[in-house]
Amino acid sequence: MISLIVTLSLFLIYLLLLWKTRPPKEMVSYRTVSAGDVDANYDSKMTLSKNIYNLNMISGGKNINLHDFDVYVVIGNSMKIHEIGDKDFIIVDRLYGNDKYNVKKGSALLLEIDRNKDEKDKNIASGDNKVEFKLRRHISYIDSTEDFDTWFNNLSADNKDIFAQQEHIRSKYENSVEKYKQNNSDAKNFVFTFSSTLDERTNEVKYSFHPVKFLNGIVKYVVKNEDVPD
Repeated sequence: MISLIVTLSLFLIYLLLLWKTRPPKEMVSYRTVSAGDVDANYDSKMTLSKNIYNLNMISGGKNINLHDFDVYVVIGNSMKIHEIGDKDFIIVDRLYGNDKYNVKKGSALLLEIDRNKDEKDKNIASGDNKVEFKLRRHISYIDSTEDFDTWFNNLSADNKDIFAQQEHIRSKYENSVEKYKQNNSDAKNFVFTFSSTLDERTNEVKYSFHPVKFLNGIVKYVVKNEDVPD
């Protein structure tokens, strides 16, 4: 009986030693993208024990090499109406040249935060190690040479929510054009993306304009946080 107790005690000690000397979990650093409170100061990187690169992802019968894309962790829930939630992973296909002008309506955009805006107008406060990107849902493009009313009437013909916010959207557009010209004195013709996001505080859809030059990429895949094992 005593020998059995001793054996069990030694076995428990062995298990305890194994637990204490186990290798630490592999931690992975990811860049972040803002999809939350517009006044928050999010860090540009987040370290997690979840390693998305260990996933075997397949699309269209082909393996997806995540190293061919940019991977970000989402902070916030302003894109939850598009099934992108807080701490989800987004796989981004970076855009270059003319591809920035051919994004399909409804695509989730990765936009670089404009650091040249006035401090009070910045969506995310500036500073070292602060988030550099934000998410928006693409709706349309508008060229600075277009007539706003013609563009708006075509756009809002089948969207009552957009139609109801005509003056607000006009004001947003005019302010965006003015600020762009202030920061780009030699600009003549330029193009904006018109996009939407959900204001988490009011639960209302908000609209905004962003110069195409700040369009970094589009979300190709979304991986839910719970689908990435520790």
